[in-house]
Amino acid sequence: GSREGVGSQVDQHRPTVRYNWRVTEDAPRRFDSWEPEEAFGLIGPAGAGPDGLAVDLARVALQSAQRAGLILEKAAPRAGRTVSGVETKISATDMVSDVDRDSEAAVTRIRAGARPEEAILGEEGTARPGTSGVTWVVDPLDGTTNFLFGIPQWSVSIAAEIDGRPVA
Repeated sequence: GSREGVGSQVDQHRPTVRYNWRVTEDAPRRFDSWEPEEAFGLIGPAGAGPDGLAVDLARVALQSAQRAGLILEKAAPRAGRTVSGVETKISATDMVSDVDRDSEAAVTRIRAGARPEEAILGEEGTARPGTSGVTWVVDPLDGTTNFLFGIPQWSVSIAAEIDGRPVA
């Protein structure tokens, strides 16, 4: 069906840009309190401000990832609680759950509210065309298997491309 095609398209997007950040131990902060300029290192050279479009795209990506992260954090498996709607996609280890879909829906809503003219391609089936040349590529729960087994190494992955080139 269409989900297989979308998943294949997302899987074909090589991760060419990946932002990693670390919060120092002397000043721990939750992910939902970060600002895009510090989280993504978008401060330009001395005297030059950050690129406005990059900051705006990063802000939307960060807001979307923060909201999705809160959904995932709340739904994370704990003693006596499991995740609902778990299914396999193309193999026994390629799983999807209701929380994957809820996370993708949250990212889609925030992105559509902030930048409705842009396309979105989500691993769990969201595929909407846009008119601006910007395409959002979303894996709403990167590390579903870890998540389902209570292993805390998972994330929300969101990228913005302009004409096929990753920019945020």
